[in-house]
Amino acid sequence: MALQFIYGPACCRHEQALVAHATHWLQQDESHEVFYLVPNHVKFETEVSVLKQFRQATQSLENETVASTRLQVFSFTRLAWYFLQYTGMYPTNQLSEAGLHMLLRKILLDQKEALVAFQGEIDQPGFIGKLADLFLELQDSQIDVTDLEGFQAALGQSLQEKDLSKKLADFQLLYTAYLELLNEREVGSKELITSLANYLKKQDLSHIMFIVSGFSRLTVREKELIEALLEQAGEIKISLVMDEASVDQLPVPFDMFHDVKKMYYQLYHRARYLQVPVLRDQRLTPKNPEHSLVKLDQFWRQTQGVTPSQKQSVFVDKTQENIRIWQCESLYSEINQVATEIRKLVAEKHIRYQDIEILTRNLPLYELIIPPVFNRHHIPFYLNQNLEMKHHPFVELIDSLFLIHKRYFRYRDIMRFLRTELFIPRLEDNQLAEWEKVRDDYRLAVDLTENVVLAYGYEGSDWLKEEDWVYIPYEKQGEEDDFYQTVQQVSNQVRTDLAHALSPFFTQLEQATTGQEGASLLYHFLVEIGVEQMLRLWRDQCIEQGKLDEAKVHEQTWQAFIQLLDEYVEILGETAFDLAQFEQIILSGLEGLTYSKVPTAIDQVKVSSFDLVHSTKNKVTFVIGALDGELPKKIENKTLLSDEERQQFTEVLPENKYLVKQTTVDLFKEPYIAYLAFESSEEYLYVSYPSNSEHLKDCQASPYVTRIHQQFGVPVEIVEAEPHVTFSPDRISTWRQLVSDLTSVKRQAIENNQTVDMMWLALEKKAQQESSVAPIMKQVMSSLLFKNIPETLDKDLVEKIYGQNIHGSVSKFESFHLCEYRYFMTYGLKLRERDVFDLTPAVTGDFYHEALDIFVKQVIGQGLALKNLDEAEIEQLTLNVLQEVFGQSKFAILEASNRMRYIKYQLGKTIREMGHILQQQSQRSGMLPAQTEVLFGQIMSEQGLSGLVFDLDQEHQLHIRGKIDRVDYLKETPPYLAVIDYKSSPHGLDYKNLYYGIAMQMITYLDVALLNAKKLLGETQVKPAGAFYLHIQNPLVDGYTQPEQQQIEKLKNFQYKGLLVEDDHLLEQLDVTLEPKESSLVYPYQMKKNATYSSKQYVKEEELDLLVKHNRRKFKEAGCAIYEGKVRLNPAYSQRKRIACEYCPFRSVCQFDVMLEENNYHRLENLSKEDVLDRLSVEEKGEEHDNTHTS
Repeated sequence: MALQFIYGPACCRHEQALVAHATHWLQQDESHEVFYLVPNHVKFETEVSVLKQFRQATQSLENETVASTRLQVFSFTRLAWYFLQYTGMYPTNQLSEAGLHMLLRKILLDQKEALVAFQGEIDQPGFIGKLADLFLELQDSQIDVTDLEGFQAALGQSLQEKDLSKKLADFQLLYTAYLELLNEREVGSKELITSLANYLKKQDLSHIMFIVSGFSRLTVREKELIEALLEQAGEIKISLVMDEASVDQLPVPFDMFHDVKKMYYQLYHRARYLQVPVLRDQRLTPKNPEHSLVKLDQFWRQTQGVTPSQKQSVFVDKTQENIRIWQCESLYSEINQVATEIRKLVAEKHIRYQDIEILTRNLPLYELIIPPVFNRHHIPFYLNQNLEMKHHPFVELIDSLFLIHKRYFRYRDIMRFLRTELFIPRLEDNQLAEWEKVRDDYRLAVDLTENVVLAYGYEGSDWLKEEDWVYIPYEKQGEEDDFYQTVQQVSNQVRTDLAHALSPFFTQLEQATTGQEGASLLYHFLVEIGVEQMLRLWRDQCIEQGKLDEAKVHEQTWQAFIQLLDEYVEILGETAFDLAQFEQIILSGLEGLTYSKVPTAIDQVKVSSFDLVHSTKNKVTFVIGALDGELPKKIENKTLLSDEERQQFTEVLPENKYLVKQTTVDLFKEPYIAYLAFESSEEYLYVSYPSNSEHLKDCQASPYVTRIHQQFGVPVEIVEAEPHVTFSPDRISTWRQLVSDLTSVKRQAIENNQTVDMMWLALEKKAQQESSVAPIMKQVMSSLLFKNIPETLDKDLVEKIYGQNIHGSVSKFESFHLCEYRYFMTYGLKLRERDVFDLTPAVTGDFYHEALDIFVKQVIGQGLALKNLDEAEIEQLTLNVLQEVFGQSKFAILEASNRMRYIKYQLGKTIREMGHILQQQSQRSGMLPAQTEVLFGQIMSEQGLSGLVFDLDQEHQLHIRGKIDRVDYLKETPPYLAVIDYKSSPHGLDYKNLYYGIAMQMITYLDVALLNAKKLLGETQVKPAGAFYLHIQNPLVDGYTQPEQQQIEKLKNFQYKGLLVEDDHLLEQLDVTLEPKESSLVYPYQMKKNATYSSKQYVKEEELDLLVKHNRRKFKEAGCAIYEGKVRLNPAYSQRKRIACEYCPFRSVCQFDVMLEENNYHRLENLSKEDVLDRLSVEEKGEEHDNTHTS
């Protein structure tokens, strides 16, 4: 037995020296063996590299491959399996990380009430992971419960120490239960290393050489194993990356090689203590001292020295190209530059992809950028990172399944379950060949079902009822009846599928008695609904598409779940079944699942994290994201023990026990980590960082990069995001990348009015002939000439969309004048947002209209004089109205929840208030209601009064239809007629909006009423009184005023607003209570001191005639533009408000951008009433005869 240390700086080839020792040992005797021990995560690549060098060392060059049973590469756990697998000491049921999470969840649930410090933390995300890390650290350090008790006993009585004592009490409670459960079930892997050490102490290992490489620190258990090997092994070689040995004393804490030198010191003196011969150290030296990377190694070690006197001058040839620093404009340009350089190295330097590694401290920042960029450059790569299973659809399925049971069929939980697409009923065995079609069909069915659920708010027991759901849209369009019937059938089928699958399963699960029975039920349920089959189909699809990594993910998902259930049964299978605990424990286990990854090919660029040990030398290393904050990293202690608590604990622990994680030590180790990364290459090193990133607050270069630049003399190269119009061959990579570069170059040329270099144009011509990129190039290049301008529709297409004639409401054409593109989306393509089960303004408005319509009709139908009714009669009348309205199915939403019932109560109060207000207004005015909810034109199957009809050309007509809320009249000769429109918000007549066609409603209603006077009043000759808005509300009044004054204030709030015809005879009758110097409480005018009238809302009859004619012109303009196929993107803009875009649901479709030259608002001038009337007078003079007629 003998120990030898082999050490040297990182620029040396440690592995080559180790393989030489191994080869020499094997050649000494045929019975000799070599076991090469490395960290688990580098075992595969080390094995490949060691065997390759062994083949070269044994001169087996005639064979492309080599295998050896005498030279094997192991991790510590694999070594345990090798020696203990047939001894009965090796546990067959080791607990995985997911199993550990389940175990801890069970313990936390059992001990929840006994916890003090952590009782409120156990359900917080990440707590179980932190607890698992702490317990594993304690096990690695062989710290038991008595050590925790000793620490607690040593604490004082300060407030801080009392808090720590409570934490330790919780830890003792949980750690005791944890160790007891592990011992009872005989599961776990941390005792494995100790068992191996004890076993090897009794074995003859004199024929085995052990090589230990890749470690900078050891746990207590690992040190125990090394000590066993020291006593029993033939020889043990330990490879360390450091500059000099620490024989006589421990290194200072801030020494860059502190951990490694401390490991050397401890093992050296332990060997001496055990009287194990220590051979002379082998100190490695670099083969090429003049290489830039060797000089960088020397520079880094010298500038990390303890005192300035240790520093020496190191010079580097500034013309060298082995070390380069790039400052890139963005993360994307950084990765694109790396990819371009890799292609160049492979083509010009004949370096293979497998000899290139990319290192970063922040791999999640780049994981979504690297794949598309490298794929475009045709670079095979491997992301060396652990993937968490919690983002897989299978985990989403289990989580949502349990939530459906827990929260009883809530909408979001059900949709999460269905959206995983792992539950697809009726996928028969004979349909497997076309399973994608079945999936797509069911995907559409789920989409339609979601529409129904959103529209009607189906939740809870609605999913389990026998009666079918009914789907009748609130705004039903007659031509779509068949479609809605189909939607209803499809949604009921999905509902039935879900209910028949889940309801029996939940019932069985609730009746389970043991953990094993519950796990078995879950397994069989998932198999029966086809989850296993679907995962297998996903895997096969990925294999066919060449996506081997994704295929492994789907395959491992099911395998990991089965292992999880096995571990659950192993730990808790015989315990009494608690469904709530079962759900929490399984979900905790799923959160701990990760995928094991192995490269799918040998020749790949490897992308790794800095913090992983680099077992072999690369020819090229790219260090990306070298930013301040990443190098050195800002290390935070996120464990359950603070740094101060860890220090206190270490002080009371025995000498042979210690906590591995120390933030201060980790901070001192940062230069060493960077050192290993920089020296992981033996030929070329590239260091890069982005100068801008939306994901990072501050993009400053790492101080390490600054040192290399300023003190070592490596220049910083600025890498721009886009190529220049002047050709440079440095950016040429693949045809696909060329398309992106050409697009960028040509865009710059267009924007800056530059000429594109002839070489770019020649490459463009060549690319157009390349079949692999020609189609996409044509598509991408077309974007350079793209203008965000809607196309004009041809005549046939217009007629297919709108029909021979257009029938529309007033609001439809107000929408046209607001934005023509929005009109096309809404009424041409008939796009609309999904109905949502909520009290929308449309539903509220409909409720008010319905209630007031019934109220007025009852007054008219019963021949009642509204002004003569008393309060009790009004109250009874409104009560009858509300009972009738609330009984309608379309207002069933008002009973959906307590909130809705409160809103129902408030709506009822508003209608009762409106009833009293209408009665009081009738007492003051001579106006009487003639009709309510007056239809004009044809609305679906109903034919109302004659609407407006416009001849657009010889083939097309425009028919205006609508519904007037109320028509009032004044009994005179001739009678006066007014139209009333109910609004749930304050409204007034805006002449500017009227002029531009976005407020056409009131003029149209008055126009139609006057044209249909005979049918409305039985009189041919009538005079206009006006068009008014009535605000439906339940206003607050000052409670401290007198009741009479309160009533006056209420009436003021309900005053009619709008357009009032200037006619003294009319005004005398509109408010018969009006006195001089008073304003009417009903209509918008006042009586002056001299008994004359005035109003800001006056309009003369001839002015009204101008408004009507202009209104008709706006209808005709819209109709003609529609049939001309014009679809202009012209949203209205008024008084610094985007009135058309503010609530438009199509903004993501039209992509209107005022920064584009071709996109401009339709800016509305701020016109006064007088401005509008003056303009109309001018327009009237040049207007041709209006061809409007009534149908």
